[in-house]
Amino acid sequence: EAPRPPQSLLDGFPEPERIEARKNEYTKALEEQVRQAVTTLTQQHQANLEYLRSKNEQQKKHAEATIDQELLKQEMELDRKHDEQLLSLQQAAMRRKFDVAKE
Repeated sequence: EAPRPPQSLLDGFPEPERIEARKNEYTKALEEQVRQAVTTLTQQHQANLEYLRSKNEQQKKHAEATIDQELLKQEMELDRKHDEQLLSLQQAAMRRKFDVAKE
């Protein structure tokens, strides 16, 4: 029987072309994952901005309503004081007329 040639040390290892192809596939998969992560991050950022803006608008409306309510309260108090002073003035004028009429 003829002697067999020694088995190559590279038997069982992938060929360089297959290794390169796998590297390319892996690189493409990583790039796709990064693209998806960027898209998700951008969408989350937009959602967070919309939430903050909406919350801000609600707070503005609440503050405006509080200010309007305070203004109305102050106007009512001012009207009450005006009415009191007007009544007092009218009463004083009536007393003077009465006093003049008695003389």
